[in-house]
Amino acid sequence: VIFLGNTAAAKKIGIDQSKCGKEEWVLKTVGDDLIISGGIPAGTLYGVYELAERLGVVFAAQDETFFPNKPDFPKFDEKKSPVVKGRLIYNGLPNALLHAGAPQSAKDAYALWLLRNRQNGEAVKRVKSIYCGDHYNLSTYPYHNLGWYVDPNKYFKTNPEYFQMDHFGKRIKPKAKNAEGCLCMSNPKVAEITLDTLRGFIKRDRATYPKGEHPVVYDISELDATTYICRCPECKKIINATGYENDLLLFYINRIAREIRKEYPDIIIRTSTRNRHPGKVKPESNVLIRVGHPFSSINPFYPYDPEAALKKHAEYQKTFNAWAKSVDRMQMWDYWNLGGNYFTPPRIETVFDAIQPDLKYFIKNNVESMFYEATISYASPQNFIMVNYYVTNHLLVNPDIDVEKYADDFLKVYYGPLYPTAKKYFNLIRQGVKEAKQETATSMSVGHWKFVTADFLVTMYQDLHKAEKSLPADNRFAKRIRHELVTPIWYALANWHNFEKAFTKIGVTHAQLVNECRTLAKEFFLRYGGNTKKFNVIFEEFFARAIKIFPRPEKFKDVPAENFRMMTYQNFRNVGILFSKIEKDPQSIIGSALVVRDQRPGYHGVNTKLPGPHGFRTTEFVLNGHPDRVFTYLKAVPQDEKYHWFRLPGDIVLNDKTTFWGHGWSVQGRANHW
Repeated sequence: VIFLGNTAAAKKIGIDQSKCGKEEWVLKTVGDDLIISGGIPAGTLYGVYELAERLGVVFAAQDETFFPNKPDFPKFDEKKSPVVKGRLIYNGLPNALLHAGAPQSAKDAYALWLLRNRQNGEAVKRVKSIYCGDHYNLSTYPYHNLGWYVDPNKYFKTNPEYFQMDHFGKRIKPKAKNAEGCLCMSNPKVAEITLDTLRGFIKRDRATYPKGEHPVVYDISELDATTYICRCPECKKIINATGYENDLLLFYINRIAREIRKEYPDIIIRTSTRNRHPGKVKPESNVLIRVGHPFSSINPFYPYDPEAALKKHAEYQKTFNAWAKSVDRMQMWDYWNLGGNYFTPPRIETVFDAIQPDLKYFIKNNVESMFYEATISYASPQNFIMVNYYVTNHLLVNPDIDVEKYADDFLKVYYGPLYPTAKKYFNLIRQGVKEAKQETATSMSVGHWKFVTADFLVTMYQDLHKAEKSLPADNRFAKRIRHELVTPIWYALANWHNFEKAFTKIGVTHAQLVNECRTLAKEFFLRYGGNTKKFNVIFEEFFARAIKIFPRPEKFKDVPAENFRMMTYQNFRNVGILFSKIEKDPQSIIGSALVVRDQRPGYHGVNTKLPGPHGFRTTEFVLNGHPDRVFTYLKAVPQDEKYHWFRLPGDIVLNDKTTFWGHGWSVQGRANHW
């Protein structure tokens, strides 16, 4: 007999469900019987999933669960709970389901897969999770949310003093409730309004949800794309008193935390450090610090632990270690190789071998909750990224698992009879990344991986095709191995000058690859069903960057091909909140251009410079971005409304990872074609 839950059999052997943690499970063999129990609400269910997996069940994906035919039933005597209390991988799959117009059954299957893999966070409320743990059971916008507490649309017109003052002494209205802007954190009225709003959220939630489901954590964190807090005289006094900008944030947050603790001692206030070094002000005991690293300069491909770390990590480690020593509880915002804008063109790579050592390092340093920003690209998936999701879900429960076994279990189940080919290339990519030791690779920009030679790419293309063609075209395993072709093909097209000869040799033309990539990408996007015209527009915009070949400017027609690189508007991105946008322009030789129309007069002119650490000039441009920056300045701004050529001073090598920045973050371009 299997006794499930708060049974008489469980009580008879001393299992008191009320004394178990919310996610703690108990598995106990008594004679020929098995008792499964645990805390409320998730403990007993987690015990069921633990039993299932120990019997050989693999919850691989929302559309793939494996059940063994003849499981061996072991003896049990354990009482355990997940090691990491808050577990959320922001994988982008809910958004993909929404954008694809996938049926409700696909969304339900995704939610069930999360539960079975014991994620207890919720990424997108429109694809609702079945269960959220305390760290992620948030009823409010989960980050970048100051605008929900002190609404700029409500208050700025009548009370501009509630909001950030810039370096020129002007109060700035945030561009949105979640982006670019901040509050005046020394202003007691701002703290009062924040408290009143927070009390309203808490009262609403306690009236809406039953007692056991009340949210415990409330996030109050800075808006996105904000480079400084406030520079009014009172805020500057607080910063100058210690020399740390973060002390101004905690001056404000601690005010909120102290007052709310008097009324609700169980409530935790979560806030983000925005990568800043801790100062002298310590967070209150009911404050959870969310520490993140700068994804634009941290390398996710190699372990973060100081004993194995890259030199690039050393500077940020000082900040992370300082937080670890100064607080008892942290949540980590960690980045993988991001999809979307940061994966254009796609690359053949994996962060797999850094995940376990990084997680162990974080746990050792007081991290009790993890948030992974690890979005899969909608149309060009990072190769074998589903392996990463599956294994990381289990690492968050037990960071000491054998990752090779779990990865192998997944590959066997997810790719079925095509497992040998999948395993071969999963391991070859891992080996290639490991041996390349490319320190300059970051979450947002990598460039070319040394191991992706023409021979490697063409052989991978042939092997994956051979595997998928060994099964019927509509077979689910054939489709999955076929989808692993999208990124290699897309990458080949984006760097056709390096791969043309190799593909021509096997009889594959540029036009064939374009058609194949387009077909596979759309099939991948709609793999769970649905149909969308909107995606076609977005896809073609991204895909054009790989397949469109622009004519050279006449000025450079005689430069040898090996010495010529051209960045166009397709290499740049719209940053609407920073007033930059790609627009049609008949005067441009390629028909479009990136235009920046910053509405703030202080950001214009040759000699203008913002005081402080983030003093971008409008005529200052940065080449190479991260990590080796080359600064150049315009000495004059032409006023004839025409395009002009400017020569960068000195000898500068443009490599496959060169970035170009101007107007702060308004101008963002990557010359990341190999």
